[in-house]
Amino acid sequence: MVNIITSKEIIIKKKDWLLIIGLVLAPMTGLRIWKIGPAELFCFIWGFEFFFKRYICKSDTFNFFVVFLFAMCMGTLIGYIFYPNETNPSGLLVWLYLSIIAVSIYEGLKKKPLVYTEKMFILFARLSILWYVFLYLYSIYVKKIFLGAPLWYSNARYTGGANNPHQIACMVCGLFFVFLRDAFKTKKYVINVLYAMGCIYILIQTLSSTGFAAVFLGIICTVYFFFSEIYEQKKYTILIIELIIGLIFFLILYPKIFIAVNDWIESDPNGAGRISLFSSFGI
Repeated sequence: MVNIITSKEIIIKKKDWLLIIGLVLAPMTGLRIWKIGPAELFCFIWGFEFFFKRYICKSDTFNFFVVFLFAMCMGTLIGYIFYPNETNPSGLLVWLYLSIIAVSIYEGLKKKPLVYTEKMFILFARLSILWYVFLYLYSIYVKKIFLGAPLWYSNARYTGGANNPHQIACMVCGLFFVFLRDAFKTKKYVINVLYAMGCIYILIQTLSSTGFAAVFLGIICTVYFFFSEIYEQKKYTILIIELIIGLIFFLILYPKIFIAVNDWIESDPNGAGRISLFSSFGI
């Protein structure tokens, strides 16, 4: 008989906690010196051994970043020639070490059993929410700065130690769907709903309209994939039905939707400005 290892039986190795903690601290850009903080350092140390392997050149992730960095270099060169005052070539170093960390993490995790990687990922997700809820309470009852990192942007938008509220918003948007997936997979609905509510609460504090839109559209996609998985042979029929239902609701509620979208854009301090910027581009 084959012994099936469950998530509860897995013990995370000490070194792997470096990666988990590094990912938890990733949005806290306010802790960085130049562009490197504890998150980048922990992730780099964890994945260093995996990057300098012969087989790495065969990795699709490695090849992607080679093409990506080449495109970035060409774009920077063009920008430096035509718009030197608006181009910062040193920014390429950020993308370089980001590429090294991304490839290292991918190669390192690829060698671990799937159930072990999932255990690491769910630990990272849960610790992240607990940590940023703690920092939120800390900012309310103690101080709005933690170890020099700002916890609020202009005293109006929660950042959780990031220089930009969208950085923490980006994380909690993704984690919301991690808990949604875990709820369906493990049937642990109560605990995952609580963590998902924590994600939404943090997202609300960031006032990130982009984050709200991401969660809303993500839920729509989740509903489609949920029913498509149940009725796999009729997934295209389900898609057409859902599109028709969505179109009907849109036509009926168009005035309210237009007002809601407009309010959503204006709720972001930069929302209307971005629309004006995009509309200024010629075709």
